[in-house]
Amino acid sequence: GTFLGCENLVTIPLLDTSNVTTMQNLFSSCSNLLSIPKIDTSKVIFMNGTFIYCTNLRSVPLLDTSNVQTILQCFKGCRNLKTIPKLNVSNVVNMYGTFEYCTALEKIPELNTEKVQNFTYCFSSCISLRRIEGISFKSATNLYSLFDDYDCNRFCMF
Repeated sequence: GTFLGCENLVTIPLLDTSNVTTMQNLFSSCSNLLSIPKIDTSKVIFMNGTFIYCTNLRSVPLLDTSNVQTILQCFKGCRNLKTIPKLNVSNVVNMYGTFEYCTALEKIPELNTEKVQNFTYCFSSCISLRRIEGISFKSATNLYSLFDDYDCNRFCMF
């Protein structure tokens, strides 16, 4: 929670994050944050709530998420985020609420979710979502309210 609640933060300062393994709530509730620069996330294991409620966030660069195991509520409430890059979530087991309340999100690129067990609320209230590509529920044990408040008849491309 290093920058937790820094409402006036518009850009992320230059940070050396090359040895960081936990980014829990790092920029939580930075409601005026517009974009994320390329930051080193190559050793991060826990991205829980990293950008939760960054309500004005509009873009996310390609982040190295290859070692991430939990990404719960990472982008929850980022209501102005329209797209995300193809994130490597091949080691993620928990995506609880990752994109919940991302009401402007239109598309989810192909994500390797073969190890994900918990998808609870992952896309809940994503009312603009039109396309999801290549999501696997192979290891899923919990899909509770995956598309809650959502009309799945609008897309279903997975």
